[in-house]
Amino acid sequence: MSHAVSQVLAAMEPKPFKQVTMTIMHLLENASPHDSAELKGHAPYRRVDIGERRIIYRFDETTVYIAHVGKRDDGEIYRILKRGTI
Repeated sequence: MSHAVSQVLAAMEPKPFKQVTMTIMHLLENASPHDSAELKGHAPYRRVDIGERRIIYRFDETTVYIAHVGKRDDGEIYRILKRGTI
């Protein structure tokens, strides 16, 4: 998990923090749940939504890499990916 993701989590209110961290824990068990989707044109990144939040991640055989946690704003996510800052 990146430093930026850690800062976002630290600044969250308790309820969304719990929702996001529980989702991350579930991703460790099943990195490709039914409610996740690949980001079009940005493989291997995937997204999973939790309420008003979105987790952008990728995974391999042993590790889940959390790239971004933030508001559900597709435009922002694709701008970040285009810049290559994830």
